[in-house]
Amino acid sequence: MIWLKRTAAFLLCTLVLLALIAGGIYIWLQGSLPKTSGEIAVAGSESPLTIHRDARGVVRIEAANKNDAHFALGFAHAQDRFAQMEFTRRLADGRLSELIGRRGARSDRILRTLGFRLLAEAAWPNLPPEIQKTIEAYAAGVNAYLSTREGPLPPELALLGGDPEPWTPIDSLVIGRALALQLSGNWQDEIKRQALSRKLSPEALEDFWPAMPAADRADAGGDPFRAASNVWAVGGRLTRSGRPLLANDPHLPFEAPIQWYLARLEAPNFKVAGGTMPGIPFVLVGHNGQVAWGVTTTHADTQDLFIEHVVDDGINYETPDGPRAFAIRDEKISVRFGDDIAMKVRGSRHGPMLSDSEFTDRHGADGRSLALAWTCLAPGDRTPVALYNMNRAQDAAEFRAALGDFHCPVQTIAYADVAGAIGTVVAGRVPVRKSLHAGSQAPVEGSSGAFDWTGFVPTEALPGVGDPPSGWVGAANGRPEGNGSSFLAARWEPSYRYRRIAQRLDAKSGLTADDMASIQLDTLSLLAGEQLPVMLANVVPLGRASEAAVAALRDWNFQMTRDRAAPLIFTAWLNVFHRLVFGDELGDLYDAHAPDPLFDAARLFSDRPGAPDWCDNGGTPAHETCVTLLSAALADAVASLAEAHGDDQARWRWGDAHEARFASRVWSQVPLLGRLLTRSIAVDGAADTLNRAVSWPSEDGASFTDGHGPGLRMIVDLADIDASRFIIATGQSGNPLSPHFDDLIAPWRDGRYLSMLERPAASLRLVPRAP
Repeated sequence: MIWLKRTAAFLLCTLVLLALIAGGIYIWLQGSLPKTSGEIAVAGSESPLTIHRDARGVVRIEAANKNDAHFALGFAHAQDRFAQMEFTRRLADGRLSELIGRRGARSDRILRTLGFRLLAEAAWPNLPPEIQKTIEAYAAGVNAYLSTREGPLPPELALLGGDPEPWTPIDSLVIGRALALQLSGNWQDEIKRQALSRKLSPEALEDFWPAMPAADRADAGGDPFRAASNVWAVGGRLTRSGRPLLANDPHLPFEAPIQWYLARLEAPNFKVAGGTMPGIPFVLVGHNGQVAWGVTTTHADTQDLFIEHVVDDGINYETPDGPRAFAIRDEKISVRFGDDIAMKVRGSRHGPMLSDSEFTDRHGADGRSLALAWTCLAPGDRTPVALYNMNRAQDAAEFRAALGDFHCPVQTIAYADVAGAIGTVVAGRVPVRKSLHAGSQAPVEGSSGAFDWTGFVPTEALPGVGDPPSGWVGAANGRPEGNGSSFLAARWEPSYRYRRIAQRLDAKSGLTADDMASIQLDTLSLLAGEQLPVMLANVVPLGRASEAAVAALRDWNFQMTRDRAAPLIFTAWLNVFHRLVFGDELGDLYDAHAPDPLFDAARLFSDRPGAPDWCDNGGTPAHETCVTLLSAALADAVASLAEAHGDDQARWRWGDAHEARFASRVWSQVPLLGRLLTRSIAVDGAADTLNRAVSWPSEDGASFTDGHGPGLRMIVDLADIDASRFIIATGQSGNPLSPHFDDLIAPWRDGRYLSMLERPAASLRLVPRAP
């Protein structure tokens, strides 16, 4: 008994000690929260300035000049999001391993191969002086925060240790390139499709992933989780006020904190407000008091992989003019708690040898020597010039002129001005190719020059629309509107979201900002409306559970709302059917092409002479039909849902299985803390709805995690531009100890918005430090 008492006492003391240590660490980390009121003397500003924060932490900056406004933005970004900025800077630079060890080596290899910092350093001297000053002012603001902070760094950096390097203008340019990489992924499609070509017959490959898909193909291969967005502008003829309305909701992967940060900058003769990204000194979507704009990814084909014929032990490669030496540079990746990694980066006339990073082999490149040609790696990038001038344009004409310098990534940009003009413009560099080589969806040989690029599509040849007769313009990642005369891409996003925008806007009048909000939150699934009637017409229910599911689906209005069972049943059924249809043919490549939330199941039941028989499993003696698989898929899906959610289908809810999940890129790697700091919330929507929610099914197919969607929503009323509405998906702060880390998740989900002109809850004055 004495031994037990001593053991218990020891354990109790240990627990108390651990609690005291944890409490001490918590109190210490509280010091990482920024000072948001009072006064701080700083180096780098020209005049006193004020950073106001409202009750939600939304920033409004008052400065005596434009450069000081950008200085304050850098200071505010660093106060609320420096950990995010530091990790993004290291990721873009290929230096993540210095902070997190060998887990960062894979991404470091690819980013060192791409050489974003070298490109940024080469571009910097060619930027106009006034733009250099703006970016320098922003960097000075970041550094002012670093030099004046009194407490520890944000928790991620404090626990990892080490002092951050000063922020430089080059860092902001490098982060811009990394964002472009996130929005430009067709080189990965080329590798995936090439891998499929070794698994499928040419006829089956063309049916599964057409080289040049028809405009109405909803599931024409590729990655359904790539970046997307909705944007539209309505002319005054259709609005109650007689002035335009503009709405935008960019879609990116969810994370905590979200990529967006709301800010309003004010100085004499200068006002700009909207969505910024920490690390970048400009407003990316928003308004400047005269012009409003929003963006969506065009998904233009701006990347090609060239198979280089390597000779002379890897020193040279073949060209139309004979062997040429690779450009070679040495890179050293420093690895925390590990040995440094030495690598040689080779470059051909087409671009960096992506295969040297070992990244392409993991995606099915089979050891071939692949060079990446990408417009964002071309010299002379002037995108910062475009962003600077977009923030300052005083009318639609000036705004369109600014887009002539927008080089990378290619975006479809909608605009509206207070005079009533509306339009869309495809902006960015698109390559002109000697040959489209099967729609530019596979790697091509590089030695002959037959597939080389010969330049870029002229700006005037890119699609654009201005003040159309319909009274509105819009884009949702489909084929752009307008009369562009050059090849942009072989594959576009399905038209579901764009068609739904059209349904909500065509022949309407008296539209208001409330109507725009209703459209952004629209959950009607056109995909379900087209696919489900065919599925129900062909299914043979296998038991009472399947019969009950069919009854629920027949009574459904195709709204993907979280309080209904039908959206869950439909999604689970479509997911299992896709696996049963394609799993045997794709084999070990199936996971690279699944799930497909936009699966066009109905086409399998149409008359398709000569089409592959996807539904018959060649590994079994029986002949399976699509009806057989469709019926089995419903039974399997319902069984999985019953095991996870109970047998009573009337109690099933889409929201119980469909949650938006926001995880930290850092904390998610820490088992206990990752779970504690991940935020989840039940949400409406699906991959095809305007309220977009692209989900990943669980292993049992009974839950669907929403990991990709509108991290920011914006509505600008040009009749009352200061009443513009904004919301982001997590909160303004990236510090888990801040009340603004997650205070916007519920308002975002529920369709509420914020103003940029709320009463300040705290005001911080920055004054120039005396020499």
